[in-house]
Amino acid sequence: MKKSIILTLMAVVSIAASAQTKKVSILGDSYSTFQGVGPAHYAPFYPNDRNDVKEVDQTWWSMFIKAKGYQLEKNDSWGGTTICGTGYGRMDSSRNNFISRVDSLGNPDIIFVFGGTNDAWANSPVGEYQYSDWTKEDCKNFREALSQCKDLLPAEL
Repeated sequence: MKKSIILTLMAVVSIAASAQTKKVSILGDSYSTFQGVGPAHYAPFYPNDRNDVKEVDQTWWSMFIKAKGYQLEKNDSWGGTTICGTGYGRMDSSRNNFISRVDSLGNPDIIFVFGGTNDAWANSPVGEYQYSDWTKEDCKNFREALSQCKDLLPAEL
C-alpha cells in the first residue's frame, strides 16, 4: 500500500511540474538566431567566425530558457530584419519584417520581442505613432510598425 501511495504522489508532482512549464517564442533579429533553429530559409547570424557563440546553448535565449525551466515553442528570428518595412538601402522589407512574422509564433505563454537595432542601423524612417488603420506605406516607418506589432500580439500577453 505504501509503495502505490508514494508512486501516485510522485506522478502527481511530476504532472504538476510539467503543467507549469511555460512555452516561449522569440520574435527577433540576428542576435536571437542560431543555425538550424527557426525556419530554414531565414538568415542566421550565429554561429560565425567573428564571435565565440558556437553552440546553441551559448545564446542568450537558450541560457534564459534553460535557467527558467521553460520550453522553446518557436524562434522566429531573422538576421538583418527590421521591425518596419524599410530595410537596408531603403529596400522594401515587408516580406520578412517583424509585422509579417508575428503571426507565426505558435501558441506560447511568453513572447520575447528583440529588435530595432537594424531599423536604426538601416536608417529606417522613424515616422509617427499610429495605433490603428495602418497601411503598408505607414508600416514602412518604425513607429507605425512598432505600434502595429504591439496591437497584433494577444491581449492576454
